Amino acid sequence: MIENEGVVEGVPTRRKVGFGVIFLITLNAIFASSLTYLPGLGVQMMGARSLIAWLVTFGIGLYIAMALAELVSMFPKAGDLYVYAKKAYGHFTAFIVGWTSWIAGNISASLAVVWALEYFYPANTMMDYLFKLAVGIAIIALLNFLVFRGLTLNKLVLVILSIITVSVVVLQILPLFFNIEAISLSSTGAVSNFFSLFGQTSGFSLLILFATTFIISEAFMGMEIITFLSEEAKSRRTIPKAIIAALSVAAVTTLIYVIGSIGMFPINKYSSALIPHKDILSTLWHGTIAQQALFLGTAFMIITPALVWIFIGPNLLRSLARDRLLLESFTELHKKFKTPHRSILFQSIAISIFTAFMFFLYMRHHHDPYKLIHEVFLLLVLVVLSLTMITIPIFRKKYVELERPFKLPFGSIGPFILVGIFGLLIFSYMRLTGEVHLIWKAVSLIAVGIPVYVLLILFYNPEATRKMNNRFARFAVFFEEYNLPRSLRKKIIGEFKDLHGKTVVDFHATVGTLSLDLANVVGPQGKVIPVDLSEGNVEIIKKRAKKKGIVNIEPIHDEHLISRLHPSIHEVDAIISIGSLDYIQNIHLVLKDMAQTLPEHGEICFVEFSDFFGFIPNSSWSNNLDQLRAEFRRAGFAVKIGRWKGIFWNYVFIYGIKSEHDVVMV
Repeated sequence: MIENEGVVEGVPTRRKVGFGVIFLITLNAIFASSLTYLPGLGVQMMGARSLIAWLVTFGIGLYIAMALAELVSMFPKAGDLYVYAKKAYGHFTAFIVGWTSWIAGNISASLAVVWALEYFYPANTMMDYLFKLAVGIAIIALLNFLVFRGLTLNKLVLVILSIITVSVVVLQILPLFFNIEAISLSSTGAVSNFFSLFGQTSGFSLLILFATTFIISEAFMGMEIITFLSEEAKSRRTIPKAIIAALSVAAVTTLIYVIGSIGMFPINKYSSALIPHKDILSTLWHGTIAQQALFLGTAFMIITPALVWIFIGPNLLRSLARDRLLLESFTELHKKFKTPHRSILFQSIAISIFTAFMFFLYMRHHHDPYKLIHEVFLLLVLVVLSLTMITIPIFRKKYVELERPFKLPFGSIGPFILVGIFGLLIFSYMRLTGEVHLIWKAVSLIAVGIPVYVLLILFYNPEATRKMNNRFARFAVFFEEYNLPRSLRKKIIGEFKDLHGKTVVDFHATVGTLSLDLANVVGPQGKVIPVDLSEGNVEIIKKRAKKKGIVNIEPIHDEHLISRLHPSIHEVDAIISIGSLDYIQNIHLVLKDMAQTLPEHGEICFVEFSDFFGFIPNSSWSNNLDQLRAEFRRAGFAVKIGRWKGIFWNYVFIYGIKSEHDVVMV
């Protein structure tokens, strides 16, 4: 992973980096696809007049670069765009930014892998695509494995990658304007051909201009990677200067390449070529070793974004998980390699799925799978950039006194205008191509994360949990037999020696299915006290008990159940809890309260759900059972922990007794 204290915990701060290093890294991020794919798209849309779209694109990119410069100068220890969103918005919008950034990053990585393979090996039979798919998955697996083993993408590696990219770019541009006879190279370009590109007479409209600007807008995407190095910059002014300079140089270089390539390559041939960039290189360096070397170097340059993202992507997942916007298990580090192995695995699967999907479309003879996914990617990034841009005016009001070594011109209104321009670009492209379905595809990818967000809010937000439980309390009765089958209830009750005539607490009772069984077990001389966070659930327990004629149940509604045992509960013989560990915010306080109400050798039994559907990561407590056992011991309990296999998920049993001594439970 990129070595940045703001991103990876426990990594010592390295020597501060200066303007040159950050400049090269930013330049590399911008160049990756700007020269190899986008010029061809521009010519297809507008012919030689795509130069105008390039000017507009880099004008927009320059303003975005200045916006990022202000954000980095304000928050030099931030780390990524999600952090800015977290400071500016509420949890939901910050989650959308983080989730969409992560999805877009994985798509970007898969696009890079696919385009590199298509560029270097453009064969198109079924076996060819299967071979490229296998190679692509192998590349993804290898890179993720290296990250898992603890390989870091340090500044030296980034600089080397940048130098390779810059060298490839220079060797692509020089022959457009110069004949290099020393290595038997003859360029087909000529000055007269260069000037003739302005003689094009095809139609022109703002609609086509804006649509073209949209499709080549990836040229200003990727600069945000530099925010991961914000803490390592020598000063707050280093990154603002470097990012603006890099964007400016990239703009000039790209324009020179586009002008030169259009000038030497006929428009009709340019727009109809499968990979125009490769055809241009073949023309410029035909029959030389340099041609093959440049093909390989270009493929390497293309795949660089995938390499970089695979190293930094897990950190974004960890950031979301630390803020409880993803499962906490994504924050865990591997015991040996000290890397976020679950985040790395999840990311590897996501990139592989997108890569496989694209090659599947190729095998099904889809018109242009790469372009389709590229268009969806652009929409996702524009959503993230829009929300990021609006943080500028928000911060202008929210952090008035905060130092801003670099200040975005027109920062109070400019970001809103730019977001409007983004909308205009999208509208123009959809109007021109009729591909409105792209919006729904992008929205669906964003929407996939919303159920995850809702479930996690229910896990970690007691008030939200209470409201949701109240609304769906009646439905919970119907699903209780599946969540808590009779066989499981019998096993739970069977853990206790003798409950007849005893007082039993059903902690986190939900709708009371187990409480009703317990009422029959303890008998008329005993008592069951169901406790739940939701008043709706408590009302249902009362109605169910009344309907069955059960009088030895005394339900309690406790809105603070996540941090205590209700103070009205004093002396009980046993406590049972099902599925509460994910809700409890202070396990020590709750266990301490329970211990105070139980006599010596009083019994407890916690039952928790785990291994959902065999692939969903478990909660953090489930991955460290020794620490959980120690927590029970600290509260005065001696426990044993075992597992019971279910159909769609498994159960963790924690049974024990209150004991002054740490007895071994069998």
